[in-house]
Amino acid sequence: MVNVIILVILIGLFISLPFLAISSLARKKWKKALILLGIFLVLFLGIALPHFIHVRHCGQYVACSSNLHSIALSLEKFAEAHEGRYPSSLEELKPDKIREIPTCPSARKDTYSKGYLTSADSMTYTIYCSGDYHKFFLKSHHANHRNGYPQYDSIKGFIEER
Repeated sequence: MVNVIILVILIGLFISLPFLAISSLARKKWKKALILLGIFLVLFLGIALPHFIHVRHCGQYVACSSNLHSIALSLEKFAEAHEGRYPSSLEELKPDKIREIPTCPSARKDTYSKGYLTSADSMTYTIYCSGDYHKFFLKSHHANHRNGYPQYDSIKGFIEER
């Protein structure tokens, strides 16, 4: 209940501050207008900025998942041409099956080559984004965050952290 009251007060301030600043400017009270505009900007940034940062991390996670899917398709093409066996490294996919190994949007580098693992007989694989580059997204969506996600498996497909 207290949170709702605080939220209503903040929304009221957020809506009324620009009008108070404009009326202060009309009465030639510059200091008051600048203070009110400063308060308005601080409130706006305090409310909006965390949301924009979260949306950015969500987009990067989705793009990383899409990169994993593209690599998985290239791995399947490779396996079709090599009697069902997957390559020992992602470098073997270039240039026939994939032009370049994609870069993780959060890390801005190739994190998939380190996260590519094949079975001893090269008949199955797991690939994931190595590193701790999606920790902000995963912490906000999963209580027990672990590295190694997003992840794709040759048998299970895309694996979400639970």
